[in-house]
Amino acid sequence: MVLITNVCTAPIQITHYLHSELDTLQTAFCNNGYSWKEIPHTQHPPQQTTPPRKHHMITASMPSIQNAFNCMCRVLLRHNLKMVGLPYRKIYRLLCHVKHDLCLNLPGIYSIPCECCEMYIGQTG
Repeated sequence: MVLITNVCTAPIQITHYLHSELDTLQTAFCNNGYSWKEIPHTQHPPQQTTPPRKHHMITASMPSIQNAFNCMCRVLLRHNLKMVGLPYRKIYRLLCHVKHDLCLNLPGIYSIPCECCEMYIGQTG
């Protein structure tokens, strides 16, 4: 498609070659499944449908709470503020995650070192 677009837009200085080149392109488009109505649209670059934004959008984030988040997004979008939804904060995400099995199946007393430089001492069984 890029090669064909470049051939369509490249200037051809000899006019008698222009018609033969366009005919060759039209047969190539037809062989590739384009209809006769689509061929003129492929030979011209697409027009920009939406005007470029003049103002830079500011991005803000807040927890996504079902209906309230959607309403806030619509209101703030009018004032050039883009909202990004954050997941809920859960206790599970705040706790330290165990990287290996602690083998606490047997009864006994154990100690677990924590990231905060303290030891947790517990008893099983």
